[in-house]
Amino acid sequence: MNREIEFRGKHEAGAWAYGSLFTYTDSEKRHEIIFFPHRNSLLSRVTVIPKTVGEFTGLLDRNGVKIFEGDVCKCKRQIFEIVHNQCGLYAKIKKTGISHGHIVYKTCYELIDDLIGIEVIGNVHEHKHLLEEA
Repeated sequence: MNREIEFRGKHEAGAWAYGSLFTYTDSEKRHEIIFFPHRNSLLSRVTVIPKTVGEFTGLLDRNGVKIFEGDVCKCKRQIFEIVHNQCGLYAKIKKTGISHGHIVYKTCYELIDDLIGIEVIGNVHEHKHLLEEA
């Protein structure tokens, strides 16, 4: 299965940019730049805040919205965050039980059976409070 490689990041002005990611480090700090198509087939670029950069999972929610790393999603009354680790993109699901809560990680592709019900309801950069309700 081929998937579209796309990133998003928020720039200082507050808007989101979507496109290809370029990262470099100078003597002072790390810089992340999103390149995206612009008018007349030219590429534009914008420097984004590194902690807001997230990769597209290759999946769409029930409304056709692209699901990115850092998104907060809801499915079957569960709220979870899409996270990235060394092995790939995962849904970080907080499970509560009689004794105490614990975290379960599911690969994004394990969620395919549930995709009809998955909905992006925000992201951790602008809507962190959504995870507190989980």
